[in-house]
Amino acid sequence: MKTAALLLVISYAVLMLYALWKQKNRNICMGAGCLLLLAYALLSVIQSRSMLPVIITGMAGISAGTLLNGIRRKKVHLLHHVIRLLLETALVIICQLA
Repeated sequence: MKTAALLLVISYAVLMLYALWKQKNRNICMGAGCLLLLAYALLSVIQSRSMLPVIITGMAGISAGTLLNGIRRKKVHLLHHVIRLLLETALVIICQLA
């Protein structure tokens, strides 16, 4: 279960890094959030204790980055951000339970 949760977190971080790479405007919040998620996965493998603040900060960074992107482009899709928040919350809960 822990391995599956870590694979979900890693794939989400890699997907967001790919999305960041494809954008014309670089977003530091989103990049830092992705790096924090990858750091969470690495620390979870090395240490046996939970790194909940790291994953929450990483998810918040990705969410803030995408929201700032929407505001900058004047196209904020509220439902998109609500779905993203629910997905990230589910990932955090899965990682905490694993």
